[in-house]
Amino acid sequence: MVTPADGGRRALFAAMAQWPATAEFFALAVRQTSMRFTPQETKLIERLRKQERRWPRMRWALLGTGIFAAGCYTYILIALYHTLHFDTLPSYEVLLFAMLWPKCLLGMILAGWLIAWPLSTWHGNVNRMLLLKLLDSQQSQKGNDGTAS
Repeated sequence: MVTPADGGRRALFAAMAQWPATAEFFALAVRQTSMRFTPQETKLIERLRKQERRWPRMRWALLGTGIFAAGCYTYILIALYHTLHFDTLPSYEVLLFAMLWPKCLLGMILAGWLIAWPLSTWHGNVNRMLLLKLLDSQQSQKGNDGTAS
């Protein structure tokens, strides 16, 4: 019986005692589940596998592109700084500054993102890796059972 004093803990523990251990429960669920994928889902799975294969080269390309973009925009900003005469600003220099400064800021933001993204996910997307490992283990279990489709 659930009493307000225990906050329903007895009922919760009684329900938990009826379930098998968590690892055993999930292993049982994976063994008993036979997943069938539609052609669209199969195409999505293959796209995930392709992304996983391409990531080691793509991270270097993104990092290189980010560093190159940061270098280019830094060079443009330094050149802009050297061409401006701050004591007397003619209208053409103000126009030049107004046209280049926002582009350089957006470019530096893009370069920062191109550098930060590969560095934050250097070893790959964890969700994608775990999903593909789960699918691979299920397919290998199906193959071992002789029920591979």
